[in-house]
Amino acid sequence: MNSAGELKKFKGNLSILSLPDILEFLNTSAKTGLLALKRASEKKELYLKNGNVVFASSNLNEDRLGDLMLREGKITKEQFDKSVELMAGRSKRQGKILIEIGAIEPKDLWLWIHQQIKKIVYSVFEWSEGEFYFSEGDLPSQENITADVGIPELVMEGIRNIKHYETVAKRFPTNDIIFTQTTKIPPLELEPHEKHILAFVDGQKSVDDICMISEIGINETLKVLYMLLTIDLIFIKGRKSLPPIINLPLTQKKAIGIIRNYNKLFAFLYRYMYREVGPIVEYVLRKYIGEYCDKEENIIASLEMQEDGTFQEDTIYNNITNKYGTVNQEKLHKNLEEILYAEVLAVKKTLGVDHEKVVVDTLKITQSSL
Repeated sequence: MNSAGELKKFKGNLSILSLPDILEFLNTSAKTGLLALKRASEKKELYLKNGNVVFASSNLNEDRLGDLMLREGKITKEQFDKSVELMAGRSKRQGKILIEIGAIEPKDLWLWIHQQIKKIVYSVFEWSEGEFYFSEGDLPSQENITADVGIPELVMEGIRNIKHYETVAKRFPTNDIIFTQTTKIPPLELEPHEKHILAFVDGQKSVDDICMISEIGINETLKVLYMLLTIDLIFIKGRKSLPPIINLPLTQKKAIGIIRNYNKLFAFLYRYMYREVGPIVEYVLRKYIGEYCDKEENIIASLEMQEDGTFQEDTIYNNITNKYGTVNQEKLHKNLEEILYAEVLAVKKTLGVDHEKVVVDTLKITQSSL
C-alpha cells in the first residue's frame, strides 16, 4: 500500500476532499512541497514545509500583499500607488518597495505576510468545488521571506471564517450522531459560543439534541461542532438508535467466517474509494474510523489496515477473545458494524450522496449473498 511516507504527489477535486482533510493529511505526514488550488479562473498556491504552510500566493488582486495592507488601513492609497509605480518593469517585490519608501517598518513585512497567508488559505475554505494538486519537493528558492503557520490554527480559524453553511453541511455527519469529548487541548482559545456548544457534548446528546438546545441557531451550531470535530476536541461515540443484536456465543470458525464476510465489504469500499481519491484513501478511511468508532471498545479500529483495505481475521478474533474472554455476536457485530458505518460515512462525506447510494446498494446485494 502507498503509505504517507511514500506519497510523491496526488491530485483531486475539492468536492471530494475538503481543504481541512488535505491540510491535515499533509501536516500529519510532515510533507514539504506545493499545494496548487484552482477554481474556474482563480488560482492559489500554498507552500508547505514539514507539514506547515510557510508561504501562499494568488492570482487575485485582492490577495496581493499591498492590497491587503491598503484594505486594512496599514498603508495609504498614495503609498500603495507609489509602490505599484515603482514595481513596473522591476523585479523588486511590493513589500520591499514599501519598506524603501518608508510606508512600513521591516518588522511589519513578516507580520503582514503571515496575515496574507492566512487570508489566502481562509478564502479556499469557502470553496465547495475546485481542483487541487500537491507536488512534493523542495520549495522555490526565490521565496526569501516565509512564515510558519501551523495547520491546526489555520483549520480552526478557517472554519470559523466560513460564511456559506452548505460547505459545512456537506461535510457534516448525520444528525443522529452522538459526540463525546476528548482530553485534547485546543490550538487556540475557544470563543464563548464555542464553549457553550462544547458543554453540551456529553456522550448522550445527539447532534439534533444539541441543535435544539443551542442558543446560536442550527447553522452556527453545526459549524462549531464541525470545527470541534476537525481539531479532535470531540469524537463520535455512536448513533442514538442502533438495531439490537442477539447476544450469542460464537465458535472460532463461525466468528472467522463473519469477519471474512465483513472483510469482503471493507475491500469493496477500499477499492471504490481508491478509484476516486487515489493513494490518500487509507488516510481518509482511517480518519473516519478514528472519529466515528468507540476508541475504548472497538478492537478493529486500532488494527493495521492491510493493502486491500481489510483487517487480519485471526488478530481480530484473538483480540476480542483476550478483551472479553469469549466472542459473542453482540461484541463482534458491534465492532464490525462501527467500522463499516465509518467507511460508508467516509464515502458520503468525501464523495457525496450519489456515491453513498451506489455503495450502500452494492453492500446490501453483497451482504444478502454472503
